[in-house]
Amino acid sequence: MMPSKRYKDYRFYAFVVLNFISSNLEIHIFQKELGNIIDPILAKQDGVSKSAIMYEINSNHNMTNKVLDYLKDEGLIEVESTGGEYRIKITKQGVMYLREYSRFYISLFNKEIAELYRYRTVPVWAKD
Repeated sequence: MMPSKRYKDYRFYAFVVLNFISSNLEIHIFQKELGNIIDPILAKQDGVSKSAIMYEINSNHNMTNKVLDYLKDEGLIEVESTGGEYRIKITKQGVMYLREYSRFYISLFNKEIAELYRYRTVPVWAKD
């Protein structure tokens, strides 16, 4: 019998999305004085396309929308619509959230992270 695919909660995907966006900005969430230097970095961000996020979390349209709605409602991202394309930007609150909970989520979702990236290179944020 084939092993069944484990269901991944939208909170897992939300964690992956926040890390994906912050990694694209080359933000090291554990650097000293991050709260003092993050504003200029965030002001320059172009954001990440919705399709790039769908690819990163290997998800369908419905789950991607659920994740983005959750993150937006929590104030962790901003969603901009320009010319029919969505650009997703992380907020300062989102970066500070990652800083506070990242190690916990990595330990909690260790198996899910390994499964998500089994055919791709594991991102730097997910490595020990």
